[in-house]
Amino acid sequence: MAATLGLTACSGESETVTPPTVQLTTTTTAPTTTSTTEPTTTTTQDPDIAEILAVYNGALRYFKPNQALDPEVPGLENFITDPLYSTKQRILSEWAADGFVLGEGEYKVHVLDVTVDGDTATVRSCNLDGAELLDSDGLVFIPSDTERYLRLHHLIRTPEGWRVTASEFVNGERTTCDA
Repeated sequence: MAATLGLTACSGESETVTPPTVQLTTTTTAPTTTSTTEPTTTTTQDPDIAEILAVYNGALRYFKPNQALDPEVPGLENFITDPLYSTKQRILSEWAADGFVLGEGEYKVHVLDVTVDGDTATVRSCNLDGAELLDSDGLVFIPSDTERYLRLHHLIRTPEGWRVTASEFVNGERTTCDA
């Protein structure tokens, strides 16, 4: 299902979706004095990266197993914007009309890196969609993934904050990854 929906794929328990904190680490060595001073490490997180990961994570938390697909998920616009938002609504509307539901399973994400370039950003992750899309008879319409795949999630900075605009496979192909 990840190939079809990208960020609109299902998620299991929210803790399996939370990506690890991406941190920028600065090491500062104290000046030499007559006493021995050990180097100190200060870890800070770039505010843009913190917000990007919060938005990315928030978008993934909206889809739960064994729930009917709702094309008008309230609050999702706080995380996703067009063109992804319109695409998600169209696909979910079609599937909801046909009675599809998300099956059991977890959507696992491992963030590999975040690249920020002005008002755009890309989250590169290794994902495994462990849930199936079931038709109205409970039969598997789209099976769960059996391997992890690299995905790119593109974000833009809007006046309201960062929003996911697109989600795709790296180079348009299902490239496996280890995470």
